[in-house]
Amino acid sequence: MKKALALLLALVMVFALCACGNSTAPAADPTEAPAEATPEATEAPVVSEETAAVLSKWTDDLYEPETSITYSATIVWPADASAVETAAQDVRPNTMIVAVDENLTVSTLDGEVLSENLAEYLASVKPTTLPALYIRDDATAAAVNAFAAEYSLADTFVVADYEHTQYVKDICDANVGVLGIIDWREAKLSTERSDLLTVIQNTNASHAKIAIIPEEIATLDAVEYMRGMLLTVWAETSADTTAIYTQITNGVNGIVCEDYAAVAEAISSFNDVTTLVRHVLITGHRGLPSEYVENTIRSERAAIDAGANVIECDISMSSDGELFVLHDDDAKRLFNRPDVTNVEDLTIAELQAMPYDMTDASAEEAPNSVLNANNTNRTTERRENTVLNYDPEADHIPTLREYLEALGDDDIVQFIEIKSYNPDIVTPFKALVEELDMTDRVCVITFNDGVDHWGDGSKDEAHDVMARMAEEWPEMSLGYLGCGENNWGDLNAVEEEQGIGAAVGQLYSYLQPYNSTCNDYNAMMFRNVIFAARHRGLTSWAWTYNTEELFAQDYLFGGTYSMTTNFSTWATNLPVRVVAEDMTVSNGDAFACTVLAQNDEVLSGCKLSLVSISGVPVSLDENGNIVATEAGEAVVMVRLDNTLDINGWDLSSLSSTDYAIYSTPITITVK
Repeated sequence: MKKALALLLALVMVFALCACGNSTAPAADPTEAPAEATPEATEAPVVSEETAAVLSKWTDDLYEPETSITYSATIVWPADASAVETAAQDVRPNTMIVAVDENLTVSTLDGEVLSENLAEYLASVKPTTLPALYIRDDATAAAVNAFAAEYSLADTFVVADYEHTQYVKDICDANVGVLGIIDWREAKLSTERSDLLTVIQNTNASHAKIAIIPEEIATLDAVEYMRGMLLTVWAETSADTTAIYTQITNGVNGIVCEDYAAVAEAISSFNDVTTLVRHVLITGHRGLPSEYVENTIRSERAAIDAGANVIECDISMSSDGELFVLHDDDAKRLFNRPDVTNVEDLTIAELQAMPYDMTDASAEEAPNSVLNANNTNRTTERRENTVLNYDPEADHIPTLREYLEALGDDDIVQFIEIKSYNPDIVTPFKALVEELDMTDRVCVITFNDGVDHWGDGSKDEAHDVMARMAEEWPEMSLGYLGCGENNWGDLNAVEEEQGIGAAVGQLYSYLQPYNSTCNDYNAMMFRNVIFAARHRGLTSWAWTYNTEELFAQDYLFGGTYSMTTNFSTWATNLPVRVVAEDMTVSNGDAFACTVLAQNDEVLSGCKLSLVSISGVPVSLDENGNIVATEAGEAVVMVRLDNTLDINGWDLSSLSSTDYAIYSTPITITVK
């Protein structure tokens, strides 16, 4: 027994000596925490073909509340531990925000782990929701970028806060199926124009179209301004019912709320007549060319006076480097100069010396006269083919400097279309806008991506104006002009054959590389696609509305954010805003609020009612007086019902011309 113990002791000592070797390291300090073991390199989890297919697929089955709102807001949810289960519910958010780390572990924003495998998590939620991956550090950004590239990740957002926008830019630059969001909730922002412009420019420059803003700056005016500058606005909102209705009626594009079901319920409560919660902006196409010579300063001014929110004009660059406002690339149509086949070959002096051809004759006798050819899409059966106002002394081709300076202090946004095929126009254009301090009132639109869309489809990089814009002026809002199938392919056929997700993906394959909006001809052309794409942050800016029926149809049902038209006067007297304030009243008191028309004039005789959100019952009688049976507080929205009328023309081809607009919620205290 003693021999056995001695042998065992000897073996233990030998083992100890072998383990120690010749090390001279000091003994470990028992008060120090043990050093972390270096983890062994592990291979990334194997992703099945089925899962990989989900990762690269654009989603078909997003939730849509039953609502009468034309293009209701996207419902965005900071996910909790029930994310996977929530994605399988009938009522669910459109987008779920989660955090991800460098190991591609998925967690809630508060750090509760949802899955240690990003691919598996995405495969479980992507069929019915859009995942948004919040990135907080360099290592995670690199890991997500590599993951997105490996699996051709599509229909997924990446999110970063306003101090780490490069994460979003790097990933979206490299992956056409990934879409960007910048979170501004922790920034110290006000509703001052300079702060709102900072949000717009930095979001654009980050290859993102969506900005999440804090509730306190998501006012009606701030939201409308940012939307008008082509930004997609998602507002953080508390779960309070009044706060939710406030953001719905403020017209935000998305509502970020911890109670997604409450948001869905509020949206669904609008359930009868067509409801417009966003003011449809009116864009004067080349000013007001139905009455003035197009693209002149007087035409611009006339559209503003008619109530246009936006003025569209076209620019090219003269041979001596001056930017000028003119639609055509030749001088045949407006000047009867068939010898000038490229207006950019002329100096600015030569251009401004050309008089418009105002021959008062039939189209057969003077086919190139402004009087006969001014409106290429005019409604000939409904108006005289004449420009009503012409001043040969005042009306000439303006330089862009003259055109912009003529705005003065008018708070009107300019959609400036680059007609030139020369990308070098971007440099002086940018310099001029910045010199005039008008970056807060200018957006850029263009067809010119270098592709021969009306020919063989070939691309000439030397004519890719959009690429130069994205490279040299990325902070500027950019709209991609298109003509349906010529630009994006037959999206309706893609939807029918492959599903709505595939059609959205095809559209984004054109838009996302330039971080642009969709400025297509006629909002209803691919309505289902545009409708679904809004949850990806897409906004639609349609043109050109020169028939009353089409104007009325898309105003009510198109969901477009702006309607470009030669006839801004059609909308001049339409009601666009109900302004009401908190009040203290007694039963029988006259109810006071203001209804504003498109031209900011006050309208009277409108059909108003009160829609209760909470509190004591309050209503209006037929004379517009308060009806209240008990004292207390009521939170209500003021509803205006209207029937759309465009010059008295027959709109019976539409399913309905009735619609409603709402005020933001107010509190009525009944004495």
